[in-house]
Amino acid sequence: MHKHIVCLAVMVLLGLLVAGCAPVSSAQAAVYVDLNRLEDLPAPPDSDIRPLRVAVAAVISPQGSAES
Repeated sequence: MHKHIVCLAVMVLLGLLVAGCAPVSSAQAAVYVDLNRLEDLPAPPDSDIRPLRVAVAAVISPQGSAES
């Protein structure tokens, strides 16, 4: 019984490995990006409403690090 479970687990892992290493099909091929041909950004929409802008920053205290 234990051998069957191990064999099944190995088969599943091998199947995942083969599926993950399969070549990419033509439909999923990577898109070529040429950074020498830049385009202008679209114009921002005209609006009287100013969006709320929030900034979040992670702060690590050196005092707390020294105490640990």
